[in-house]
Amino acid sequence: MDKSSKDRIILSAAKYIYENQEQKGILGGSLSFEVIEEVLDNMMTNEYYYDDESGAFIEKPHLRRLLLLDGFEIRDKKLVRRIDSINSYIEKESLLVQLLNKYNLKTAKGHYDLAISAFTRGEWASCNAQIRSYVESFYGFER
Repeated sequence: MDKSSKDRIILSAAKYIYENQEQKGILGGSLSFEVIEEVLDNMMTNEYYYDDESGAFIEKPHLRRLLLLDGFEIRDKKLVRRIDSINSYIEKESLLVQLLNKYNLKTAKGHYDLAISAFTRGEWASCNAQIRSYVESFYGFER
């Protein structure tokens, strides 16, 4: 198989995974997560691709940083979420929303909702601006 055929197959697979992000994998989790986990597992078992001592990917030093930005890290040669307890986060978030609603803090809740929306889209500057506005709304510093 020549390089261009291999590249087309990889591109087709990546496109399928991107367009079907909710698709379940063979282990029952997210297909995209399972594929990434498998690729990383293969890389980490090869000393030419992964340095055990530093925890760095040799030919792709930026990969570790990109995983961190997406909320993942490598622990004991396994891909894991950085947030240890998603349920705890969800409980705390829903409590915050309940309190904002209970005390009728509509402006603060609006900024909070916009911050969460920007965060999920990866728009960090927008998220930061909305978090600032959210905090300022408690002190009456809105402009």
